[in-house]
Amino acid sequence: MKISAASGKEPIQIALLCCLLTVWEASAANENAAAFKALCRMYRTLKGKLPQAAADLTDVDSEMRQLENLKFSSLLSAAYDNRTFGDVTDPEHWSQRKKEIESQGEAGTEGTYRRYPDSEAKQAAHNRIVIFNRKAKELKSRLDRIKTTLTLATTDAANHLNAALYGGNKTKDTDDGAFAARADACIAAGNAVGKSLVSDFACVCAATTADDVCCKGCANTNYANAGTNNPSDAKAVWQAVKSKCEKLPTVQQATKENLQAALESVIQEIGGLSSNANSPYMLGGGSAGTCTGATDHNQACVDYSQKLQGGGAASIPWMKQVTDVIRNIRLINTASTEAQAAKEAIKNLATLAWTTYDLIPAKPGNNQHDGTEQQAQATAANSNQGEECNKQQSRDKCNDPCTWNENSSDRTKRCTLDPVKATKQQTQAAGAGDTPTGPNTNTTGNNSFIINKAPLLLAVLLF
Repeated sequence: MKISAASGKEPIQIALLCCLLTVWEASAANENAAAFKALCRMYRTLKGKLPQAAADLTDVDSEMRQLENLKFSSLLSAAYDNRTFGDVTDPEHWSQRKKEIESQGEAGTEGTYRRYPDSEAKQAAHNRIVIFNRKAKELKSRLDRIKTTLTLATTDAANHLNAALYGGNKTKDTDDGAFAARADACIAAGNAVGKSLVSDFACVCAATTADDVCCKGCANTNYANAGTNNPSDAKAVWQAVKSKCEKLPTVQQATKENLQAALESVIQEIGGLSSNANSPYMLGGGSAGTCTGATDHNQACVDYSQKLQGGGAASIPWMKQVTDVIRNIRLINTASTEAQAAKEAIKNLATLAWTTYDLIPAKPGNNQHDGTEQQAQATAANSNQGEECNKQQSRDKCNDPCTWNENSSDRTKRCTLDPVKATKQQTQAAGAGDTPTGPNTNTTGNNSFIINKAPLLLAVLLF
């Protein structure tokens, strides 16, 4: 602005100039306050609780024991009465396992172990249970691998989180190692720029004549390139800042969403209003700062310009650590979902094994029916069930094992037989010895169920 002595407007122009200077100064100071706010949000998020897999997520020991006991209990007498069996090569061990089975098994199992008389149905049941047991062992091996993945990912997430905060897996904010000399930690050419979140706090919140640059009473002036340039000086700045930042509540959970949002809030503050050549890459500071801390708030900053030449935010060390935390949290979430699915599948296999086991005839001669004839009867029963379902013309009358499909193009078949529900009803009827009427009709005998229906039920339970 050009001021002319002859203009007669000098007082107005001078007042306007002073006002603009005041606004510029306030804007610069606000940059530091905004940077402090974003860094503080990041700190409070990193101090939150990391997601953890459920403690019992991989606990299937009881189900695995039940499956093995059912396999042994369903053996024909010739094999069961041997001194050893299969991979149980120690006679004493085999004797103990049989005692466990014969004394009704472990507390809390889903059923009672019995020694059924030998029959074709018993052999068929045993063969099925062996298959279920083998599948469960495969799932258990997979579960063990997932457990290892979860353990490693949880440990890595915690290590990266601590390194983001303090620059190392085991470093604390009371250690000088979390900080560096200002020439290394804050200016563009420094080797320790972005080494830790707390180090960047010190760069942004201290300069020689910049009291309270981040917030009222939350910093000091003792961290500059000359005289007070030591890590211990940076640590003193951090301790003052920390007391203010921690007055705000910690984020409850350090989830990947919370961490990503906090990281983006810091990234958005890089550049700010500074006007020197490195302006897009500085956090905090003012019009022409180089982040030396030598004067006022214009020098209270950290310059990421050289770090960012190598790539995006991940080239800044503590930000890279945060992205690694997020990556491990994603891994924990994925592995937890897979573990839960494997655990449920093993539980379903144990349930199916008990169902198969309980269908073994309790008396000799109960399994002499023709399986082919019974399968034909079951097919006919399903056909009858389907016809009964089709007769129902309203949702309230479309009862199990039927299912209602409002969007069916054939209005006469909106109520149709649900094969999953039908199979489950046949299982229950076969186990109880009942013969349901109407849509629940089941004429399947014990032996034919074990041979012909168990694979379908397995598919229902597992998928």
